[in-house]
Amino acid sequence: KSSQTFLINSLYPSPTRSNRSNHTMATTVPITENATPPGQEIKPLTGVEASKRLAAYRAVEDHFDPSYSYIGIGSGSTVVYVVEAIAAKGRDVTSRMTFVPTGEQSKQLIIEAGLPLGSIDALPPVEVEETEMGRVSALHVATGLQDLGLRGKRQSIDVAFDGADEIDEELNCIKGGGACLFQEKLVATAAKKFICVAGQLFPP
Repeated sequence: KSSQTFLINSLYPSPTRSNRSNHTMATTVPITENATPPGQEIKPLTGVEASKRLAAYRAVEDHFDPSYSYIGIGSGSTVVYVVEAIAAKGRDVTSRMTFVPTGEQSKQLIIEAGLPLGSIDALPPVEVEETEMGRVSALHVATGLQDLGLRGKRQSIDVAFDGADEIDEELNCIKGGGACLFQEKLVATAAKKFICVAGQLFPP
């Protein structure tokens, strides 16, 4: 399945650039003190938290489309600001969408923001294969090698937002320690576009 991956960060003060993948681009966001989203009554932040918020709002501004139906929400501290930015779009926009979490943290973020909650295994089918179950298939179902449920394709997630623990100058990412890694992989794989959002921890 063709997909796009974008890295939105304030890590290196260079213009938009691409790494080894033809589908991966990085957009840098300048760091400012007391960064507060325009028009929002939200507590100003400084340092790395301001950097995370700026990157998150930029990512949502550039890659969140009101026409989307399914949105993946990842894990980590930066994703908190992604959900904040999405919720700021208003319920007239978000009430028509379904938000798919990668773990318990993102599930709670979605609920607390008043966004419609979904799940990766509840995505609706778009193409179902009509097949007869033969002797071999029946054996595979009985032994757990084959799922008796839907056989076909499910609806793709329009865009998935997630964070990263570390990013180097070549835009290689360390995604995390593994607590939500499997579910994060499922959501990222199901997404047409994957947005990795990160802030700056130390000055370059």
